[in-house]
Amino acid sequence: MKQRNMTKSDYVIICGDFRCDVFANTPNKVADYFKTLLLNDDKYSYFYKKIVFAIYDKTPDKNNYKCFKEVLDDK
Repeated sequence: MKQRNMTKSDYVIICGDFRCDVFANTPNKVADYFKTLLLNDDKYSYFYKKIVFAIYDKTPDKNNYKCFKEVLDDK
């Protein structure tokens, strides 16, 4: 198998919300962890061509989605 160099264009990552509604993780804190690690840290952000956040939120007010959007749109 031929090994190739990793470039930014090689990888897409899909991240979830760590079930904020089930495990009592606060959406703001989880989103901030992702932002710090994947978006603000050059060590990891370089490897991903695209980072997708799949936020499952059945609540009427869409609080989890709104929290992630607020934190991650601030980049």
